[in-house]
Amino acid sequence: MQDVLNKVTEMTTHYTTEGGLHFYSELIDGETPLVKVTIEDRDEFPIYVTASSDQMLCVIYLFDEAQIIADKIHEMNEAMLRLSLPMPLSSFAKVGNQYVVFGALSSDSQDSVILYELETLSDNALDAIEALEQFLKSE
Repeated sequence: MQDVLNKVTEMTTHYTTEGGLHFYSELIDGETPLVKVTIEDRDEFPIYVTASSDQMLCVIYLFDEAQIIADKIHEMNEAMLRLSLPMPLSSFAKVGNQYVVFGALSSDSQDSVILYELETLSDNALDAIEALEQFLKSE
């Protein structure tokens, strides 16, 4: 598991995509070690990567329940179900009171596949926020 996280940290530290997105990462030790991958200009939606011997899980926290317009929760959940299928390489979930978008892939994935998954997940998070903003309280 640690080898996979070290690999993700190495490949995403100061990585720049062909489209000009700049990645930065840091390995965070703790009860469950993980890599926090941040993409420049998308700092509010870092990607958290955890790994087991056979799988990597990549998660972006979108918003918490308190940010949803109270009488729109059911309608938003329905919209998320409809959006889930056309959203490539990603799915919605709820962790505690936080809504997330996530993707999973093999721990043996090639570097190019991992980088593509991270970029796609980040793009999907931004698209999801835009599609769901009508259900969120304005700040």
